[in-house]
Amino acid sequence: MPSVRVLIVDDSRLARLELKEQLKKIGGIDLITEAANTRDALQIITEHQPDVLLLDINMPGEDGLTTLRGLMRPRAKRLSTRPSTLWKPKGLARV
Repeated sequence: MPSVRVLIVDDSRLARLELKEQLKKIGGIDLITEAANTRDALQIITEHQPDVLLLDINMPGEDGLTTLRGLMRPRAKRLSTRPSTLWKPKGLARV
């Protein structure tokens, strides 16, 4: 079975590190790379077409929601979205 290709986008290095550690525990995950901002993420998305995008919604500059809206425009590749786990200072919380 092919692995799921994932891109992590978060301005917090600590959050990216924690997500990587959690993904290692799951298995079957191919972490393409990570990005600290949406500008870099868009370039990576265009180049690598990840299956899953773990996107922080609260970042400096263009936030994750604005980026997601841009990715979901009709000319963009169709994306499916659903609730995910959010990073909080005390750890991970299910939304």
